[in-house]
Amino acid sequence: MAKLDLEVNPRDTDALSSLALYQTKSGEPERGCQSITQALAIAPKDVDLLGQAVEVYAVAGDQQKALDLLEERSPEWVPPL
Repeated sequence: MAKLDLEVNPRDTDALSSLALYQTKSGEPERGCQSITQALAIAPKDVDLLGQAVEVYAVAGDQQKALDLLEERSPEWVPPL
């Protein structure tokens, strides 16, 4: 389904992130990380996408990348008081 969505709109970050998680869980973590990196380049401040990126990196076995992403982007996730 995500691949079809990407044929229509290659900048669909929801489809890219779904594809990334699928690829990662299907034993293709390198492709999954490439897909999530592509999505983050399109929408770097999308909070839902950032959460999915952390999950993709963690499932891919790159816990450090997941933690780094959380640390570097966490101020963007917390609304101002």
